[in-house]
Amino acid sequence: MDNIQEFNRSSKNENGIYLLRETDHLFEILTEFQDYLPPLKNEEYRRSAAEKLSKYACCILLRKDNVNVGFAAIYANDKETKTGFIPFIAVSEHFRKRNFGTLLLDTLIKIAKDNQMEQIKLEVYKSNTNAQIFYLKNGYQYLTDGDNDSVFMIKKIDYSK
Repeated sequence: MDNIQEFNRSSKNENGIYLLRETDHLFEILTEFQDYLPPLKNEEYRRSAAEKLSKYACCILLRKDNVNVGFAAIYANDKETKTGFIPFIAVSEHFRKRNFGTLLLDTLIKIAKDNQMEQIKLEVYKSNTNAQIFYLKNGYQYLTDGDNDSVFMIKKIDYSK
């Protein structure tokens, strides 16, 4: 699962990490994972997010045995601050605690490195303590409070690894 492949609707896409580019397919994936990403409950927001992601972000889908296990996205295009931003990361509840989230984060770090980012930032709800613990275990640190009962976390990218 180390290599990122282009997602192809006409092939099997059984196991692996796939790059998503099509707005319609991103909308379908955001809809599938909306229960794990509260802002995505709104269909109009999902459509807008899918369009923005398809234009500006790198989006990945993790599949195992023909099942969508997880989804993540990163904006790695801020050449001024060299800060990548993860707007979405989700792992289906049935696949949690099996290192799939870490695999997604590691893949996003690789994408950030390929785009010369120096750090990665994300925002998480304060009430989502499980996610905060997960991010802390993966080297993220608290940065600042965000709006709407959230907190920003950040991780410096280690280029020695």
